[in-house]
Amino acid sequence: VSVVNPGCIKGFGQSENLRNKTDKADAALIARYCAAMSPKRWAPPPLEQRQLRAWSQRIQALKDMRQQESNRLESYT
Repeated sequence: VSVVNPGCIKGFGQSENLRNKTDKADAALIARYCAAMSPKRWAPPPLEQRQLRAWSQRIQALKDMRQQESNRLESYT
């Protein structure tokens, strides 16, 4: 599996002067792009990085909830 910026594939299609926008044409374009450019394989981030991201998102969610409750309390007083 590779993750490629859609703009790169769009630009590749424009360079081929393609105007069709169908699923079949898009699939063929992506196949030609991969054959020509050989994008590097996607690798998932390490476990530690995923855990850190999850904890950071949880902290942000808790901060958001605290702000919401603070706003509710302020509106009642």
